[in-house]
Amino acid sequence: MFRVSTFILILMCILTKYQVTPIASMIGDVQTVANFANDAMAFFKGELPLENLIMGSTGHAINQILDKMGEISQSLENMEANNERRMNHMISTLMRRLPSQSRVDTGLTELHSYVTRIDGMFEHFEYYVKKRKAFTNYTIADFIDATVSHDTGDILDVLDNMYRLMMPGRTGGFKTGLPQLIYINNEHLDFEERCGSGTSVQQRLYEIYTSVVISESRAFSMIIFSYALLMAYRKESFSTEMEKAAAQLVMRSQEYIIATERAMINSSRIVDRCDPPKYKRNQNFYELEGLMQMFVINEPDLTYNDCTGTCGDMFKPYTTGCYDYENWCTARSCLGYIYDCESASSSTICELPSDSRRRYDYAKNKWGTVYGSENSCTGSVRHPNGWLRGTVFCDVCFCTCAEQTGYSDAIRTINLRPKITDIQANMVLIGVKFISQDKQIMIQICEGQLLPGGRIKPETEHWIDLEHFSYISTEDYGGSFYLIKDNEKTKMYHNIDFAHIRYYQDKMNLDDVNAPFGYIVTGIKFENEGKDNEIWNETPLQISIHVTKFDFNNGTLYTDDESSHWVNAKNMDDPSLNYKYKRQEVVLSSPTDPSVGGRSVEISEPNQFIKFRASDRAKDAGQSTVPFFDGQSVIASPNTALSGIGLYHKGNKGSGGFLAFRLFTINLPGYLNTKLTDDMIEKYKPDYSGAIPYKI
Repeated sequence: MFRVSTFILILMCILTKYQVTPIASMIGDVQTVANFANDAMAFFKGELPLENLIMGSTGHAINQILDKMGEISQSLENMEANNERRMNHMISTLMRRLPSQSRVDTGLTELHSYVTRIDGMFEHFEYYVKKRKAFTNYTIADFIDATVSHDTGDILDVLDNMYRLMMPGRTGGFKTGLPQLIYINNEHLDFEERCGSGTSVQQRLYEIYTSVVISESRAFSMIIFSYALLMAYRKESFSTEMEKAAAQLVMRSQEYIIATERAMINSSRIVDRCDPPKYKRNQNFYELEGLMQMFVINEPDLTYNDCTGTCGDMFKPYTTGCYDYENWCTARSCLGYIYDCESASSSTICELPSDSRRRYDYAKNKWGTVYGSENSCTGSVRHPNGWLRGTVFCDVCFCTCAEQTGYSDAIRTINLRPKITDIQANMVLIGVKFISQDKQIMIQICEGQLLPGGRIKPETEHWIDLEHFSYISTEDYGGSFYLIKDNEKTKMYHNIDFAHIRYYQDKMNLDDVNAPFGYIVTGIKFENEGKDNEIWNETPLQISIHVTKFDFNNGTLYTDDESSHWVNAKNMDDPSLNYKYKRQEVVLSSPTDPSVGGRSVEISEPNQFIKFRASDRAKDAGQSTVPFFDGQSVIASPNTALSGIGLYHKGNKGSGGFLAFRLFTINLPGYLNTKLTDDMIEKYKPDYSGAIPYKI
C-alpha cells in the first residue's frame, strides 16, 4: 500500500512557492511555468531540500503544512470548475458568432473534448488528494496506466492531440493553428455578428490559452504523481520519463503562449452590446426629452405682433407672447431658441397637453404635407391658420425649438462629475451605463476588486450608487443644480459639474480613449473639449477616463496620487490612425425615432462628432431629440479590468441612432512573458520532441 500524503506534501510546497493561486498567476509568464516544473523535478531528484520550496520558510513544521492540505484540495476543486466553465463559455460564444466556419467549430469541439477528458482524470486525482486514503494496487495501477500510457484516449494521447490542434502546421487538417484561425474568422465581423458576446476576441483567445495551459499543468502533475508511485512500487528510477514530462510542459507552454500572443496582437479588444430585442423608454434607453422639437407658432408671436417678414427669416431666442387668441395660441411656449422655420399658411395639428413628452402627434400644412402619422390623435385637433391683417398676411410657421431657459421642463443636461472607483480598496472600473436621473443624463459605473492578470475577485462587483441633485429653475440663465448629501445642499456649476445641451452647444465627440501601458481604468467623466469653464463655453462634450498604475502580476493598484490621472482623446498615448485627420461629423439625415427603427448596422469611427437635433419632421413630426442614449449596462463576462472606454454612435440609415459605450479589455500581449532563458531552452531541448518555440 502507498499513501499519497508524501506527494501531496510535495505539491503543497511547490504550490505555496508559486502563491495562493499558482496556475492563475503563472500562466502569463512562461518562465514561471518553467520554474514550477524545474523545482518539482529538482525535489524528486533530491537536489532541492523541502524547505527551499517554501518561500520565506524558516523551518516550517511538516504538520503545519499538512494542515493546509484541505485548503489546497479546495483550491484544486475551484480550479477544475473554473476551467470547465471557462471552456464552455468561450466555445459557446465563439461557435455562436462564427457561422459557416466549420474548421473553427470542429477545432473548438475537439479542444473542448480534450480539456474535459483531462478534467475528468484530474477529478479522480483530486479525489485521492481530498480523501488521503490507502488505495488498492489495482486502483493505483489503473490510474497509472491511464496517465503514462500512449493508448488512444489516455492523457499523453490527449495532450498530443491538443498540441497539434493549437499549433500551426502540426497536423494536415489544421495547417493554421486554432488561435490564428479564431483571429482570422473574427477579423472582419460586422457589428451585429460580434456585439453582445460579453468578451473581446483577445480575451477569448487568452481564456482558451489559459484552459490549455491549465490542462497541461494538471496533466504534468498527474504524470509525475504516477511516476512517483511507480518509483515507490518498483524501486527503480523514472527520472528520464519525468524529465520528458517537464520538458513537454515547459516547451509546449512557450509554444502556446507565443502562438496565442501572435493571434492576440491585432485581435479586437472591444466589448459592446447589441440592440436589445425591444427598446423600452427609461429602461434600456433615454432621451433628452423635449429639448429640440418641431414647434408651431403664429408669425406675430415671434415679431412683437409684426407680420412684415416671412417664416424663413425667423431666428429668435424667445417668443414675444400670443397676440391673436381668437386664431390659436400654443399650449406650450418655446423657452429657448426658435429657428429653421417654414411657412404652413394654414394648418391642422394634433396638439398634446402641455405636460406631454411630445408637443404634437402630427401636423399638416396648407398644401397637404403631413408631418408625423395622421392615423391617430391622442390630443386635440387644432387649426392654426394664417390671416390677412389689412394688406399683410400673418403666417403660421413650423419651426424648431431648442429649449434653454431655467424654466424649461425639458431634460437637457449632461452630468460632468467624475465617477471614480475605490482605489484604496483595489477596486477598478469594470462596467458602465447611461442613466437618466434628476433631470440629467449621467454615467453609472460598476467596480470590482482587482486580482492578478487583470481578473476580478468574484462577488466584489457592484454598481456604485449615483449622487442625487435638486434643480433650481430660477438660478442662472439656464437653471442650476444642487448636490444633496447628508441633508446638505452644495451648489453645482455649469461646465464644471454639469453642461446644458442647447442650440449653440449641441456637439458630442465620439472617441475611443485608452490608458497608457501599465495603467487601467478607474473612472470616467464627461468634460468640455475646451478648457474654458465659463457659462457660454460652446466646445463639444467628450469622455475622459481616470487611469491608475497597476501591477499586472500581483493584481494591485498604486494608491499614491501621482499614480492616477485623467486621459482624453487629446492627451492619450498612441492614438489610432483616425486621429491623424480632422474630426468628422456623423451626419444624421432625416432621422426618425430610433426606438422604432431597424437594427443598428452603421457604427461611427473614433475622432468623429455628432450634433443633437430634432428628429425628421415628415417621419416623426420632429418630436424626438436624437440621438438617444443606450441605457444597457456594458460589462465584460467574465469580469475583467479595462484599459479603455469608447463612446460611439450606432444606428441605421434614416434613424437617429443611439450613443453607446464600448469597453476595451487590457492589451494582454504587452504583459505576457513569452521568453525562456537560454539556459532553460538548452536544459529542456534534449528531452523535447517538438519544434523549438522561438522558431515558430
